[in-house]
Amino acid sequence: MQIVRTHKFGAIYILEDPRHDQFSAKRVRYVGQTTRDNSARLREHINSKSASKCSNWCRGLLKKGLKPLQTYIQTFVNVTSAELDECEIFWIAQMRSFGFELLNATDGGAGIAGLPIDVELLRRKKVSDGRKSYLAHEVNRSELLNNIKRHYANNPDALESRNLKLRKLWENPMLRERSRNLANKQWQNDDHRAKMSGDNHHMRRNKFLLERYIGGNNANARAVVCIDLALYFACVSDAAVFAFGKKSSASSICAAINKTGRSKRAAGYSWRYATDAEKITGKVIDTTELSL
Repeated sequence: MQIVRTHKFGAIYILEDPRHDQFSAKRVRYVGQTTRDNSARLREHINSKSASKCSNWCRGLLKKGLKPLQTYIQTFVNVTSAELDECEIFWIAQMRSFGFELLNATDGGAGIAGLPIDVELLRRKKVSDGRKSYLAHEVNRSELLNNIKRHYANNPDALESRNLKLRKLWENPMLRERSRNLANKQWQNDDHRAKMSGDNHHMRRNKFLLERYIGGNNANARAVVCIDLALYFACVSDAAVFAFGKKSSASSICAAINKTGRSKRAAGYSWRYATDAEKITGKVIDTTELSL
């Protein structure tokens, strides 16, 4: 047994563009149905975030300080959904026959009839769903990342071209502002902030830098020399503990070494990177830079 739904109130309405007169083809832009009061359905159109033509048109009016004009063209009492669908289909066809350029995506009714099938859109959705399903597995993500690394390692020209494109994109001030706003919005999320502040995240993200500049298992860790005291340090973190009493100040020593000019001081001492011979022997060999 099929249940027929009956509404105490129903109406067919139109949305009009206040910028055009009643004889313009762009005066009536939308035909719809509702079972609620006039203002509730209009608020839905105005606050809609969809990318439909009608929603874009409403947002365009709001930016200019205007609102669509909603008008009932037919009202009902104790009407069924099927009857409303039939009336909506009739009035959409009628308004189009009058020459109005409606923004309705369908011919009315259930919201499907008359909707053009975009073959390219369906193809893109199928490809997108397939990629999401593939990347849902950790093994596939790891394999894809390794393939990308291998590709750029074997093709330095491709890597340079990619970096050039990224630099050109970042020169756009609107893109920088958008990225900054997105980062600020993400940082307001407690879960995201806790994840970004965790030690594990920073260790994964900065593993190379931590090994290269602060020591670790990497044989290429940057050894440094305190010029004033002729002291050799196997990694920057050891020098930071000696000069500042904490490893977190290693960046201050690196910044001092990378400075241009004669002043390369941190914690009151002058610093430089150790030479290859000093790394082998583990002690200061070049003493020509010692302070007098």
